[in-house]
Amino acid sequence: MNKLKTGIFILFEGGECCGKSTIQKRCFDYFSTKYDTVKMREPGSANVSEGIRKLLLDPEMKMSDITELMLYESARAQFVEESLKPALEQCKLVLCDRSYYSTVAYQGFGRGIDLKTIESLNNIATQGIKPDISFIFDVPYEEAIRRMKNAWKSPDRIERLGKEFHEKVREGYLYIAKNYPEAILINAFRDIETIIKEVMGKTEEYILSKS
Repeated sequence: MNKLKTGIFILFEGGECCGKSTIQKRCFDYFSTKYDTVKMREPGSANVSEGIRKLLLDPEMKMSDITELMLYESARAQFVEESLKPALEQCKLVLCDRSYYSTVAYQGFGRGIDLKTIESLNNIATQGIKPDISFIFDVPYEEAIRRMKNAWKSPDRIERLGKEFHEKVREGYLYIAKNYPEAILINAFRDIETIIKEVMGKTEEYILSKS
């Protein structure tokens, strides 16, 4: 197994049913045979964070937009301290399903909370740690709904929000792709194998550039 010289943080982001979790798993299956690789998710990947995740996604849970924001940031702070930061210090390849860009898209654009406030809270929660690459998987809302219906599962609290909300979230992700230098916009309305090949290729290229 190859040894990385530094920890590398690869982020998988996007709206509902964009395919990011499937692509993350396939990338993990591939890269874990070559490097010391870990698969994480937000909110989650730490005991406290997983508990907060259950609250946030519970369809029966009612909360204000600010409460929702603060819970996401609390889960993130614990995740960074307990899981992400140690993995990067141990020179691991971290493949993470969602992080602070989700807060920009969902709570910033979707809920309409001030972006400067979110940026400030994100910086505190992440201790300034930024992803090396952020893949932004983009699909139209209509395709996301079609995929959601085909998934045969009960939608969570966030998935149940309507078209107007999720189109604002998509607008947020397109904003991120244009304004953050490490963000790479991926057309996720294509054959999954084509997308996986593209993501693996860009990730491998970055890893080799750090060797």
